[in-house]
Amino acid sequence: MIFSYLNIAYVNILGQTGLKISKQVQIEQFLKTYKVDNLHCQEINIENETFESCNFINSSYNIIPKNASNKYGTCSLISSNLQTSDVKVDTNGRIIMFNIEDVAFANVYLPSGNNPSMRQNRENYIAEVIPQLLVNSGVNGCIGGDWNSIICEKDASNNAGQKMSSSLKRLTKIFNWTGSYRYLYPDGKSFSHYYESNTVKGGT
Repeated sequence: MIFSYLNIAYVNILGQTGLKISKQVQIEQFLKTYKVDNLHCQEINIENETFESCNFINSSYNIIPKNASNKYGTCSLISSNLQTSDVKVDTNGRIIMFNIEDVAFANVYLPSGNNPSMRQNRENYIAEVIPQLLVNSGVNGCIGGDWNSIICEKDASNNAGQKMSSSLKRLTKIFNWTGSYRYLYPDGKSFSHYYESNTVKGGT
């Protein structure tokens, strides 16, 4: 192995507000502060001039972009010290997969929404697209991102049943995946997404 450990981060950069210079600088500062080797972004759109004002990113990272037609795509920033191979993407800008040596990495941004069509779209991604892209990937690895769904009731403060994914629960079991947060904090109730809807506050 060429590395003993890696710092890996996943962040939804809220594409509805675009990717202004100020946000690019925030991303660069995040990389510096936490010494991140692999940064996986969701809700992002990468143009030719993106990060051209961020010298640290340009000199220290290689970018794997996968834009979406709605500009809510994905990209992964990989330390230039690491050699990637076998890059795979879906057709809609929602998944990036690659290997570093014999370790697989994946960046996932699944469809959001709880109406029947969006839920079915999300379940199809989990049950069909992700397993297809995982073929011939490394046995060990790290997959994460914005799943817009949960597999454990304690991972939502309200209406957990609407957010549960039977396909994700099945995929987790088949591949013997372990959730990093639940591994560290089995009974934790800290969320990565907070919201307020009709005066009701919640998190997932």
